Amino acid sequence: MKNSLTAKIMFLSTSALLLFGCGNNEDNNSEKEVIEDSTQSSQPNESLQNEDTTEHEKNNDEAANGMSESDSQTENELDEKEMHEYVRSLAENPELVEKRALENIELRGIHQNTFIYNGRIHPDNNAFMQFEGDEGYSDDRIDLEVNEEGYFTVVFDEWDLESHAEILLTIAVPGTHREDVFHLPIHAAENGMEVIEAHNAPKSVKSDLSESLELNAIYPTTLIYNSPFGGYARGLAYQMNDRFYTLSTPKGSGSNSTYFQTPFEEYPEAGQHITFFIPMNGFIVTVEKQVQEISEEAQKAIDRMHDQTEFPAIGKDKGEPGGNGDSTDFYGKTVPNAHIAIGGKNQSGLASTGSNDTGEFTLSLYDPFPEKDDTLYFTIRDEDGYTETFEVKAE
Repeated sequence: MKNSLTAKIMFLSTSALLLFGCGNNEDNNSEKEVIEDSTQSSQPNESLQNEDTTEHEKNNDEAANGMSESDSQTENELDEKEMHEYVRSLAENPELVEKRALENIELRGIHQNTFIYNGRIHPDNNAFMQFEGDEGYSDDRIDLEVNEEGYFTVVFDEWDLESHAEILLTIAVPGTHREDVFHLPIHAAENGMEVIEAHNAPKSVKSDLSESLELNAIYPTTLIYNSPFGGYARGLAYQMNDRFYTLSTPKGSGSNSTYFQTPFEEYPEAGQHITFFIPMNGFIVTVEKQVQEISEEAQKAIDRMHDQTEFPAIGKDKGEPGGNGDSTDFYGKTVPNAHIAIGGKNQSGLASTGSNDTGEFTLSLYDPFPEKDDTLYFTIRDEDGYTETFEVKAE
């Protein structure tokens, strides 16, 4: 029984069920400003390294992954028992764990490359994560914000997971005057573990959240992608050409609406699917965007951008002193009320701005400026959501 249990725990901890939503609606509003292994999450037991898997263990794996309809019918009941035993084994005092600390618990494996993590505790419990230093707890601490069902998300945007062997999760049950500390191991990086999702997160709720999001359209001419989304998140991830990419959302954004901006590694192709993973309301919401064809109307919009766009000369000795202290302002022109996202291969940061009713725009940059002959990419999105990317050489 123990072998089948540990085998199933091993599989459960490596699961990252990425449920693809649907969100192909265009956002025609122009934003004026953007603030810019396999693990074995298991008991530390060498037996889990054994590559020999019995037929019974394989069946357990299939049930855990929902691969078999008949097995998945009993998955929740079995998973709850085994999850309790797994989490209890991670406690500093396994035999003294407060029973209510294990209610509704679901903790998956964490990897060195995990960026968004989704888990569950009882909604009435209080919990936080932190690293343990050589002389006690470190100053890094994440207080978990849980929804009504106890689900929470953590974005490891500023945590160096590669430098630590484990994360401490502390759960406090109200009224008990005690805390239970669990040592969550950090496993080696593995492709696909950038996003770890709670296995039993309700699909219907996630689907409703997905359908509520309207990310901007993506065209084959979109290289710097910028879009708003409802709610707030420290970061998000996206999957493109079977690879995961992670990005932090700009700090200082309001709590009601957040923007994200990212350079694609290459121009997308018409018909290609790009999936975004956005932490919202304690869940990881997925939105799948299909790159749209360039229609006749889109081509006319792109032609207008070429006719009406004038880029400024950008360089160290160009531009004018800006009103923000040490910034330098560069002035250009394009179609009216457009959003302009700027990035470059040799630039560590991204910038964005918007044009006014007559198409004028101001780009404020800070030192260090692009070097001569550096390539800058300007992706312009007009009022109707059509985009075109221009390559401009710094002077």
